[in-house]
Amino acid sequence: MCACVCVCVCCGCAGLFVALISEGHVYVVEPGDTVSLECNFHADQYDLFEYPVLWRKRQHLEDSQVNVMGTLMEPFSHRNRFEVTFDAFDSRYRLMLHIYGRLDQCSH
Repeated sequence: MCACVCVCVCCGCAGLFVALISEGHVYVVEPGDTVSLECNFHADQYDLFEYPVLWRKRQHLEDSQVNVMGTLMEPFSHRNRFEVTFDAFDSRYRLMLHIYGRLDQCSH
């Protein structure tokens, strides 16, 4: 079993009203499993370029940034296992991280 924590965070959101709608979830997955993580939030006058929402991966002593908006960071972008999507619905937003399983990989 792989043990890591993925956290959705808003960067530079001081002074901006942001309310997290999603509840926290614990996923227990085995190597090769596929999982989709969802972060739903409400924000007034939200600007994705000024206040990017990120996925962060924490595993053991490692803390890595997974994305900048819809762009995956290294080493996640070269693994063909990760996809980030961002959807806007009026003042509600959804950032999703899809992690596609590979039977021979468990490091991310």
